[in-house]
Formats: sequence, structure tokens, C-alpha cells
Amino acid sequence: GKTGRNVAAGMSGGVAYIYDADNTLYTRLNTELVKMEYIIDKADKEKIVSLLENHIKYTDSAKAKYILKNIENEINNFKTVIPVKYREMLKTVKKFEAMGMKEEEAKLEAFEYMKGAN
Repeated sequence: GKTGRNVAAGMSGGVAYIYDADNTLYTRLNTELVKMEYIIDKADKEKIVSLLENHIKYTDSAKAKYILKNIENEINNFKTVIPVKYREMLKTVKKFEAMGMKEEEAKLEAFEYMKGAN
């Protein structure tokens, strides 16, 4: 069948960006392990553009060229998929940063905190 044909993925730091033009991704996710989000912010968009550019460089993909050329419309077909634990980790880092810690220190504290939470 058609399932899976329109899915292309790129990963950046634990987050997967999935091109899902036919909106069938949710049928194939293990929601205990990962969460799907529709929010693509400016930083996500920049990462997606970079992933597409690399994909074109290595594969000369016509589909990637099309998506990149029409990025303003096509960006809406992307979803982010984030592992549940990674998402919790990011939230915990932000919490420690809000308490005044520098980024590296907050990451270390969050890591220790998450280890204890399991």
C-alpha cells in the first residue's frame, strides 16, 4: 500500500523531524516511547532546511529539492517526534536554567535528577 511512501525523516539531537504529507504518522508511533508534536518553530525550521540541504548534497533527491523550494508551504507537513524521556530531560534542564544555572551545569543537574527519577 501507500503507507510509508511519504515519510522522510531527519534527526537532530534526539528529535526526529518527519515529513508526513499524508498525515498517517500517528498510526505508526509507539506513544509510550515517543510523542508527536506539530509545532515547528524557527529553530526547528532552520534545522529542517539544513537536513534537507545535506540530503540533497548526498543523494540529489528530487523530493528534497521540491520540499526545499516550497519550504514555506511544505514546513506544515513536518512533525517533530521526541522520545518521552528526552522531552522530560529538556524540561528539567529548562527548570534548572530558570533557577539561575548555566546551561552545562543545568544539563548535569538534570541528568542526575533524571537518573534518580527512574
